[in-house]
Amino acid sequence: MNIDEQRLQQFFTELNAKRKAFDENYKYFAPQLAPQFNCFDFIAPNENKLSEIIAHLLNPQVLNPQATHAQGNLFLKLFFKQIGIDYPDCNQEITTVNCEVAIQNNRRIDILVDFGKDCFGLAIENKPWTGDQYKQLSDYNKHLNNIYRNKYCLIYLSGYDSDPSENSITKAEKEQLEKSNHYKKINFFNIVSWLEQCEKASKSDHVKHFLRDFIAYCQKTFLGVTNMIDKDVIKKTILENDNNIELAFAVEKQMSSVKESLLKDFANSLKEKFEAKYKDKGWVCEIEDNFSSLFERYKGIKFYKRGWNKYRLRFHSERTRCTEFIWGVAKKDGNIPDINLDIKKLNENLNESGKKSNYWPWWCYFQEPYRNWDINVEPWLGIQSKEKEIVKFVMDKIEALIYEAEGFIDQAEGLTPTPKTVVNEADKQP
Repeated sequence: MNIDEQRLQQFFTELNAKRKAFDENYKYFAPQLAPQFNCFDFIAPNENKLSEIIAHLLNPQVLNPQATHAQGNLFLKLFFKQIGIDYPDCNQEITTVNCEVAIQNNRRIDILVDFGKDCFGLAIENKPWTGDQYKQLSDYNKHLNNIYRNKYCLIYLSGYDSDPSENSITKAEKEQLEKSNHYKKINFFNIVSWLEQCEKASKSDHVKHFLRDFIAYCQKTFLGVTNMIDKDVIKKTILENDNNIELAFAVEKQMSSVKESLLKDFANSLKEKFEAKYKDKGWVCEIEDNFSSLFERYKGIKFYKRGWNKYRLRFHSERTRCTEFIWGVAKKDGNIPDINLDIKKLNENLNESGKKSNYWPWWCYFQEPYRNWDINVEPWLGIQSKEKEIVKFVMDKIEALIYEAEGFIDQAEGLTPTPKTVVNEADKQP
């Protein structure tokens, strides 16, 4: 494929002009249609609420107060069609759908569709953001097999299309379950596709409006579609002719290289900014090998004082393709003792909702749009911009953590605790 610069520039110029034209026209039809208004922007569902919404739609009981959509088993049948499983020939009247179903080992199944012990069981493990627990899916599978024998399926719903960890279920066990149709992994692309089918099939306009909003929320949150009008303009322009399709594919093939180049720029800029202020104070900023590779996970940037041998301030992406960015206080390995941190007080002072794990005395997700760089454009624009907004954002997080945790880490390392130093506005200047 030979793409010359003139053709590429013309393509972007044409596309940009059409986007601007639609933006100009938007103010005329927006008051009547409000195409960007979405109730989910205010609800901001967490993991449990997402499970409740999906479970509500799957509930087939027309007279059940938990299934007020009143469409019977229509949505449930469409879900089975979406995931490629035959709908069970069971007594619909005894079918139940529940969330947070307690089983052995203090486990809770996010969503369980129970057609009856002698018929079929469908379990959905909803993982829009969080990772798996030790032997979690393996325990779920044992429970389902004990209750339903060979008549069940375990669905793993991944927010970012990630596979479950081998700590949750071994590769061999997962492959065996896949072959027997007892396990399937889906993502929110599948959920959106199912919801679109539900919206088309629903007999209630009221339900249709809800489904449209939920579809838009899922597309924005998990698929990176932030503007449906913009999406339609881009798609229409690309499909206008073969030349535009060819150029679009050429651009797509280079996006990984573009992102990796931007990641290097980000890491070097952050290191330069940090060392300019803290190197003379005995601090080190270390960029780990392959940090800029989109296909590496757990690669990040570390910040530590000379003399710290066990602990680091760090951030990295939990998943490949720069998804699930977290930051916090980390141990060099899981056998190192915990630091005496007051998690509640630390969260209050940092205005965060951090947690504790074996490797992290305190950690927290970045808030969107900086949590998932794969589907959000803001982090990349923040690298390319003159002000380097994303560099400042991360620098501010690390500085705040230094202020709150430095003394505790010094003490845990056997050093004289460093007293907190008030950071004034002048200190924050680059």
